[in-house]
Amino acid sequence: MSELILQNNNYLKGRIAIIIGLMLNALTLVSCNKINNMFKGNNTKFHWTPTVAAPRNYPVETGYAVFIYGDKNVGYPVMETRFARGIGDPLSAEDYDDPGRVYELPKRIRVLWLSITEQKYYKADIEIPAEVQDSMLHLFQKGFYYPIDKTSEEYKTIVLTLLPGGKMWLTVAGAGKRTLVCDNLKATETHVDFKDFNKEAYECFSTMQKYCAAALGDYDGVKENLEEVGIPFDLWDVYKERFNYTIKIDFENNKTELDSAYTSYEFTNTDFLYDGDKSPLSMKARPFHIGFIWLVDHYKYTGEFYFDEEEVINVFREAFNQKHRKEKGILHIHISKYNNRFDLSLNVGKDEYKLKHTNIYVLKRRIGSTSTKEEVFYDNCRDVDTDELNFLGF
Repeated sequence: MSELILQNNNYLKGRIAIIIGLMLNALTLVSCNKINNMFKGNNTKFHWTPTVAAPRNYPVETGYAVFIYGDKNVGYPVMETRFARGIGDPLSAEDYDDPGRVYELPKRIRVLWLSITEQKYYKADIEIPAEVQDSMLHLFQKGFYYPIDKTSEEYKTIVLTLLPGGKMWLTVAGAGKRTLVCDNLKATETHVDFKDFNKEAYECFSTMQKYCAAALGDYDGVKENLEEVGIPFDLWDVYKERFNYTIKIDFENNKTELDSAYTSYEFTNTDFLYDGDKSPLSMKARPFHIGFIWLVDHYKYTGEFYFDEEEVINVFREAFNQKHRKEKGILHIHISKYNNRFDLSLNVGKDEYKLKHTNIYVLKRRIGSTSTKEEVFYDNCRDVDTDELNFLGF
């Protein structure tokens, strides 16, 4: 019997039985309300769900993906097999478990996947580095502050992002925060009998190559992107670079109030957090998206700032060159008196680097209005769909 079949039998058979039992028990469970402040202090067991992610333009299919935890090396498998929702994306997680069940955090990962765009298999059976395990434990024990609801929240999902070339990232996520904990895991290319990997697909397509060619059509724009751009294997190394900078938002009108609880930052390495988070990042990757709300003259403005990929990569590379690599920078967003002009720049030392191609979308609504409708006040990307604002490797 092939290794793949053995892996599936060993890890999925017991788990499927558990899942069936849990689905039956779910009829008697009350709704899964938030378990507030349950996993704090020195606890080493938590309620968590594993999942896999992959870039939108570079889909993958897993033969198995198993997170190993505990002294008895119990396997917690990811049940879904196709992934292309985006790097670090936790939404594929399927939590069939009783919300009261807790587990030790994973210490090992076993995964086999097919990179559909590369037409290659990758495999890993690796120990999660001790320092990464310690970091995950600290994050799960501490949780995080969610400023919108003014509540303490827990990390709930552990995301393994599978990248071209066999690279792997590990991200932990909760409602309102994502934190990259490891960006240097590596799988090795391997050979697998396609019949063992996906028997149904084998019967339809006979070869892995034919299957991959057909599978590209299941994802919007992937085939066209592959033909036009190819696979930029080093791009994710750029995404994970970190720099020493702060983010400053200010206004020409000094009567303007920034609602910091709703100010959010999303970075190219999957990190996401709110400004009111009580554990801010000291070193940050390049920004992908910044969103915030400001109040002035009886109006509420909601702004969404999507950075241009080529520009933000080049500006950070130039600003934090070898000479200024250790200097602290400021990413500055300045809003004009009438809220219709936006100046963005990265300032490092005495140098200023303009960010002129940021896509900006602003909604406006009168404070106290009975209508929930917001009017589009500013839009320099009206001909661009929001999904198209994603970076190439996201």
